[in-house]
Amino acid sequence: MVRWRSEISLRIVINWLLLALLNDPGGLGQADGNPVSHRLVNGTLGQSVTLSANIPAAELWIVAWDFRSSFTGKKIQVCTKAQNKAAVCNDELRDRVRLNFNNYSLEILTLMQSDQGLYEVSARSAQNLHNEMIELQVYERVSNVRIQINNISSDGICNVTLSCSVENGRDVIYSWRRGEVTADGSQSVTDNGSKLEISLNLDNTSTVYNCTVRNPVSEDTESIDLAKPCNIIVGGNKEKFNQSLHIGLSIAGISFIIVILFTIFSVCKKKHSKSNEAPNTEGTSESPQYAVIRRPCNARDQYQGHLCQLDASERQQCRGVQLTTIYDEIKFNPMSTPMTAMKEESANA
Repeated sequence: MVRWRSEISLRIVINWLLLALLNDPGGLGQADGNPVSHRLVNGTLGQSVTLSANIPAAELWIVAWDFRSSFTGKKIQVCTKAQNKAAVCNDELRDRVRLNFNNYSLEILTLMQSDQGLYEVSARSAQNLHNEMIELQVYERVSNVRIQINNISSDGICNVTLSCSVENGRDVIYSWRRGEVTADGSQSVTDNGSKLEISLNLDNTSTVYNCTVRNPVSEDTESIDLAKPCNIIVGGNKEKFNQSLHIGLSIAGISFIIVILFTIFSVCKKKHSKSNEAPNTEGTSESPQYAVIRRPCNARDQYQGHLCQLDASERQQCRGVQLTTIYDEIKFNPMSTPMTAMKEESANA
């Protein structure tokens, strides 16, 4: 117990002596006549930042980082590192700060708005005392930029007032652009650049406006097209529309003609196929069967076309045989013999 108390007392005495040395008016900047360096560092909310220290290479007795809040003005000691001793950091910041023993820079993790303020690093060696002042500004990233039409009127010329706003981010700067050209001439900017007053001719070909909002750590851009609110038909777009319409109608006409030609070709092809598929009986029928045709040689019978039936014996002989009846005009010649008439009729058949 006595040993523990003696160690605590010795540590307090050492820290008191070290702080006294760091606050010695004979330190660097005082004795050498050089002003203490002062730098500005910007940090992003929720991210980490490293505060570097340009400490001369020397065998140091002690290095200390102090912080004074921009909001409360309260000053606290962040970290100290004595020679051959472990680093000692503030209990409130212990989980969010790291002291680099190689160059004695200070890293702050997961930046909070309360981390904004003035940081001072002091280093004492056997030869001199080194001091640096670093001002840390913590910014939230710009996001959710919006453009709103406040008022609009048209009488041959479209007069519009646009308002640009941002949901997140502080100390922002607004800038406007029309297409790739900075908004000027017929435009005027008010309210620290957040409002833009425009006068557009109805035949204007550039109707897109961009609002860019930036701060030291980020930027964001939003666009708006005034062609529809101002009832402007951009010439280039109109020509492209007409060209597209003309091409579309031409393609539709050609397609219609192709469909008609294809339909006609299909119908003709079907008809041709049916004609080719019709059975060809020519030359495929059975050989004709001839029947003996008898006719009485009565000269008084002048009528043509009366055929005698086969007699009983001939019918008996032809029974069971499929006969093909062949019709033809039989011309009667009373001068010819029955045999001659039969030959002529057979030849005519």
